[in-house]
Amino acid sequence: MILLLTEGQVSDYRGAATVLPALPDADILIADRGYDSDWFREALTDRSIEPCIPGRKNRKLPVDYDTACYKQRAISWNACLAGSKTGAASQCAMTDAHTPS
Repeated sequence: MILLLTEGQVSDYRGAATVLPALPDADILIADRGYDSDWFREALTDRSIEPCIPGRKNRKLPVDYDTACYKQRAISWNACLAGSKTGAASQCAMTDAHTPS
């Protein structure tokens, strides 16, 4: 798992560009819709990583993603929040990189 904490005004696109070179070999990358961009999806596909990212609500053409796999993101997110005293993580841009079995 890679956990990237950023300031509130930093966009997810910038976080994606930061995380991309550090990604381990993985089959699937789970991220929230803030990471939905054609360039990021293409970069993942070029690395043989399947993007499991729901499309942004204003996307003209919908994208396919594994909804069952995406639900696993909540498990990791809850683990992230478990360490927070307030119950909320500040701009926690989280990406789960599932390694091959």
